[in-house]
Amino acid sequence: MDFELHDLTTEQGRDAFIWSLEETLAALARAEQEERDAAIADLLDHEDKRQRGEWRRTGEVKGPAAGTARVILGKISTDPAHPVVDRQGDVLCPGLLRNPPGDRIPCSEWNHSYTRDLNAPAAGFGMVREEGGELRATVVFNDTPEGRHAAERTERDRPDWSWTLTEVESRPLTDTEIAAGALRAIVKVRIVEISPVDKGASIGSGTLAATCEACALAAGGKCSGTGPGLPPCHPSRQRWDREQERLAATCAQLDVEAAQRRETLVDELLARQDATEAREVALIAKLEAERDVVIARLFERAGEDAPTPPSSWDEDDALAPVGWPRWTM
Repeated sequence: MDFELHDLTTEQGRDAFIWSLEETLAALARAEQEERDAAIADLLDHEDKRQRGEWRRTGEVKGPAAGTARVILGKISTDPAHPVVDRQGDVLCPGLLRNPPGDRIPCSEWNHSYTRDLNAPAAGFGMVREEGGELRATVVFNDTPEGRHAAERTERDRPDWSWTLTEVESRPLTDTEIAAGALRAIVKVRIVEISPVDKGASIGSGTLAATCEACALAAGGKCSGTGPGLPPCHPSRQRWDREQERLAATCAQLDVEAAQRRETLVDELLARQDATEAREVALIAKLEAERDVVIARLFERAGEDAPTPPSSWDEDDALAPVGWPRWTM
């Protein structure tokens, strides 16, 4: 942006300066408004695509898959007398899928990260189907950081699953469904995203089986490493971790028991010391009494009366009178 110097000492210069300043401010305002309009347009386009189910597709898995999983997205209500109502009040009716067979639906890394963040890549894809009164999916995790993390966590935690839906078609609820707490009976729906979650809304959602290839070699599928050398998701590594945890717990328990034994031993030693000191005091008092008796008898045989020493005298007292025996205890 070019700036022109104006002579503010003249009226014409001041008018030119004010005009240029107004033009500069207007240009800045237009640029800010255009930026704001572009951001709003992006958000509206994203929301429009979300409503239409036009999500980015993961395409083919590039290279080896990071892992796979067989999961349950929810139970389908097949018995009108006993409707299955999920935690959001939905009843899933048979034949509800609008997705064609084999449709690759994006899979989030965790807790719907793919739909919540415009920049979050998909961790893989899932193919959803109805099977045995349940809504199931076969999930393939991409060989990407997001896919590997999702595969490892899915195998380790066996989480619940959730899904994002659009193009929902519902029917009126029956009295039985209303009594069961239903708010909506879904007869047609398109699933545009699936995700492992901490707690799923659908009844019976969960992970049936999961595998992670992060610990396998490209050839043979044999584990590479043992113990701490394996990824956290590998069963052998998990067993090793459990053994380490049990060992740590055992050591902690032994430390507690050793501390308790030390305290008990210290208490016993202090009690024994007190008892020994008491016995020593009693023995000294007894010996002193016997000493006094012996001294009295010696003086009695000599025909003299035994002096009674002050309590401050002892056997080695230099002030003791002549003839007072000096005993060594």
